[in-house]
Amino acid sequence: MSSKFDNKMVYAEVEKMSSLFLQAATHLEETVKKMGEIANQLQDTTLQGKAGAALVETINTDLVGSLNRFKDKMKEMSDDLKRDIEEQKSFDKDQANKIK
Repeated sequence: MSSKFDNKMVYAEVEKMSSLFLQAATHLEETVKKMGEIANQLQDTTLQGKAGAALVETINTDLVGSLNRFKDKMKEMSDDLKRDIEEQKSFDKDQANKIK
């Protein structure tokens, strides 16, 4: 009988990957905060006029938006791996019960 779970999953490694994706999401969140701080500093001090406003707007929309999408993807991948672990464990348990 073939299933989508034909390969053996090494739970510890998959859990480690999930954790690394969450760590990446946390780092990206910190980066977003820092970029906001930088944009505010630039706006308040160094950069004035249209060019400064354009740079601040680009940081606040394009860069921060991209970082947030990347962060969300890291969280999604972590959640996917956690779900895969639970599905695999359930499958393994069902198979073990069939053997008994």
